[in-house]
Amino acid sequence: MKIYELTHICFEYKGESVLNELELGFYSDIDTALSAKSYYLSLPGFGENEHGFLIKPRVVNGNVSNDEIFNAYLYIHTQDLEFEYVVPAGLFSCEDDADAAVQEIFDCNSFDGGKFEVEMIIERCILNEMPGDFYDGFKIYTYDRKYPEGADIIPVWVDEDE
Repeated sequence: MKIYELTHICFEYKGESVLNELELGFYSDIDTALSAKSYYLSLPGFGENEHGFLIKPRVVNGNVSNDEIFNAYLYIHTQDLEFEYVVPAGLFSCEDDADAAVQEIFDCNSFDGGKFEVEMIIERCILNEMPGDFYDGFKIYTYDRKYPEGADIIPVWVDEDE
């Protein structure tokens, strides 16, 4: 079954380079995905970054029932999260198939040496359901660089709109 994934990516905020990727759901047809995009455009953050939307056709393995799908992937990262990488395993109509897919990727590779942590992730998603995390829009938080270089402080994140 072909479905559509809606994502929003923000590359720049107030002249500063950022990477802020938000997953905004899976939709059963292009018209529903475009309708969701229109809704998000009316919210703070999305409206100011209107060109950041990406609608991507995706194929679900198996027959979808109850509008339930499983997004499977490996999340590979260092403990301090300085390095992060996602290895997609695919979209599945059955959780057991999603589990088998991520397990196969894990088994075919060597992640020894302790440099990386590997998480096998399976997300249960409902088609045409917008994630509740972004009903109010979003704000970008940027690193506060007002302290002198080399100062012995703990870095904080600040909201530049306040």
